[in-house]
Amino acid sequence: MGRDPNETEPDDERSIADTQLERAFAKGADAALAAAYRRYARMVLTFARRTVGPEVAEEVTQDVFVAAGRSRDNFDPDRGSLGG
Repeated sequence: MGRDPNETEPDDERSIADTQLERAFAKGADAALAAAYRRYARMVLTFARRTVGPEVAEEVTQDVFVAAGRSRDNFDPDRGSLGG
């Protein structure tokens, strides 16, 4: 029996965890937003520091996650990932 070419198969445990997080996030689970923050806030903060400067980087990081939480109904994990 062949594998469905449209079905993705995670490469490792981290990918499985990412997929589970993305699905829970898309369904609106508050715990998924908190988990996404714990997983990606440092990366977002680093990017913000480099882009807008350290003075406003923390505020920008907070804004990113507030916006993500408000718009997660539009997130489709089949079309993209939370981590970019």
